[in-house]
Amino acid sequence: VQGEGSKTVFARNEANQLDAGVYIVDEMSMVDVFLFAAFLKAVPVGSRVIMVGDMNQLPSVGPGNIFKDLIDSNYFAESTLEKIHRQSEDSRIIVNAHMVNKGIVPPLDQNKDSRDFFFLERNDRKILLRDVADLLMNRIPAKFGANPFDIQVLSPSRKGEMGVEMLNRHLQEYINPAK
Repeated sequence: VQGEGSKTVFARNEANQLDAGVYIVDEMSMVDVFLFAAFLKAVPVGSRVIMVGDMNQLPSVGPGNIFKDLIDSNYFAESTLEKIHRQSEDSRIIVNAHMVNKGIVPPLDQNKDSRDFFFLERNDRKILLRDVADLLMNRIPAKFGANPFDIQVLSPSRKGEMGVEMLNRHLQEYINPAK
């Protein structure tokens, strides 16, 4: 990717196409309309494109929900893998994810004894920030033997009281204080 001012220009395009017969695009749910359009321009006519991903994951950061829209069009052949290999089938993550996919809110109060999923409700921002730091540095590592630096904290927004920027600032102060 090369930048010409504020416009993104790809080295491969309709004038300088890719040269394979089959392309596999993994994590397709993360591909936005601009990236997909640029990719298709670079793919020679007659090539095969295999898209792999999970349309139930978060969509791309950029505009569009290409993968879901392509599947919903019913124009393309698709396969759904049903066997889960990363967690056991009785994992509360899996059970709750299946419920969410069916439009059902999981009974969050029934996850108290779960080994891999739990829900903590906090109404005070300071207490919540303290508890996130405690989970990251103490409770999760103690329960699962994880290194705190291998744990990711996710937030659905960038800005705001509990956005990525505020969480990063708070966790940095907790984990790596200035003193």
